[in-house]
Amino acid sequence: MSHPPEYQNHNNALAQQIQTSQQDQPNSNTQVDVSIIFVGGNALKAGDMGISSDPFLVARLSGLFFKSKVVERTLNPVWDETWEIKCVPLHSRLSIEVWDKDVVAPNDFLGSVEYKVDRQDLAGEELTLDVVQPEGPPIGTIKFKIATRVSLMPQPYSISLYRFIQIHNSRAAGTATGTFQKESRLPSYCAYSLDMYHVQQVFGDKYQRFNNDYKAARMIFSKNPASRLVRHTVRTQHTALYREGIQRTETRQISSAEEWFKAFEFGFYGDQRREYTYVLLEEVLNFSETGAAFFTNFMSKHAMHSKAAKKVRYSGEFRILEHPDGSHRLVIDNASGTYAPDKNDLPLLKKVFEANFPGLDVEVYDYKDEKLEAYKKMNTPKLEYKRSI
Repeated sequence: MSHPPEYQNHNNALAQQIQTSQQDQPNSNTQVDVSIIFVGGNALKAGDMGISSDPFLVARLSGLFFKSKVVERTLNPVWDETWEIKCVPLHSRLSIEVWDKDVVAPNDFLGSVEYKVDRQDLAGEELTLDVVQPEGPPIGTIKFKIATRVSLMPQPYSISLYRFIQIHNSRAAGTATGTFQKESRLPSYCAYSLDMYHVQQVFGDKYQRFNNDYKAARMIFSKNPASRLVRHTVRTQHTALYREGIQRTETRQISSAEEWFKAFEFGFYGDQRREYTYVLLEEVLNFSETGAAFFTNFMSKHAMHSKAAKKVRYSGEFRILEHPDGSHRLVIDNASGTYAPDKNDLPLLKKVFEANFPGLDVEVYDYKDEKLEAYKKMNTPKLEYKRSI
């Protein structure tokens, strides 16, 4: 795999326009477009009982991130994946974390690589750097190629062809909701984790803190012993619903809004349209179907999805509606008593989804908006209906 030719052509033209002294000492405000090819790793640490690993990497640059595919059962993975980032401040640091994917226990951190992007005319240099552990000697190497060019874009954004969605299947929650798999008829209820880019870029330093005027939120987030016990319970509920496992977690690679909607049947179960409760965190959207039967014994469904985080980027509910031509739109709101998201930040929420899924039709509403109420009346799911997957 090679870098797009425009990087080399652009740099050749640039060399004729910029004086040598400016290239040697670039302006501190210079921003560059960056193209990185993650080639692979060599002699990485064995994470699975000291035998092998299922390595993947997470790269971060200028507030954006990229997650590679998982390469199973190897210490010498070949990723050969490209990440393009526009308008990165020169001298930014590229961080590459190497992880071992586990399906039962939490993923194992193997080590990391740091690289300073300090040239505006890189033409696809291939680098091999040591993977460094927090303690101890290096545990293998990572090879990647990097190209840069002076950027003409107004703000940073990431070009990634795909992201991952994890579908967590819980039989216990299926029993509680009375929902079943199609083939086996076993109890089944799904929670979803979707990789989301551009969250920090769009929201900046804006967070939605827990709502101190909401009784349930006070019971969860106060500093007294009773609240600590409640937080422990909420986090246990989160772990039970989102726990990964060989038989209960499916990971899909998606590249469009349509593929995301398809992961949960475009919001339908049978002939019933469903609504979904969501929490937007730094790099992930956690959500599941909103259902009174399931959440009756939950102190707060949004706190459960956030794992009792004191602040989130946004939260509420969403639904998928269909246009007459068969295309779909996302209708999303701020209906969350726990975090009471500011309605003035709804345009930021819309911008995040549009940045992640270009071309997606997104409508955002305050939970009190009459039009949203009309949508709900048209598409309210019958909660007594028994879902079948």
